[in-house]
Amino acid sequence: LTIGEDLKRDPEIARATLSVADAAVRLTDGRTLFIDLRESGERARDGIIPRSVHVPYRSLDDALKRDGLLAAMLADGERDALFYCAHGERSALALKAAREHGFERVAHLGGGLAAWREAGGVTETD
Repeated sequence: LTIGEDLKRDPEIARATLSVADAAVRLTDGRTLFIDLRESGERARDGIIPRSVHVPYRSLDDALKRDGLLAAMLADGERDALFYCAHGERSALALKAAREHGFERVAHLGGGLAAWREAGGVTETD
């Protein structure tokens, strides 16, 4: 099995995987923090989902720690977090990491930015 197949079979990840349509609704509701896990070069090449925060996957653990960027942004408990990456593997792993750090209101975009763009989702340049 590839890592992607393992992740798709994980029930915790399956429950927290959002479709592009569901993610698009969350983008407009203002209560969901979109977190882009891709590298800067990917963002420059492929664009970003509007209003998303850039936290490269390699920096995620620090951002989730008590004094980290994401911990601070989500501390009030008023916002959900939605991770996305290029195709959904890094965001699924990020979901698990966030849960391990005690965050419950987290999800990830199934298929990542590739699925978002294929479905006609709006992107902008970084």
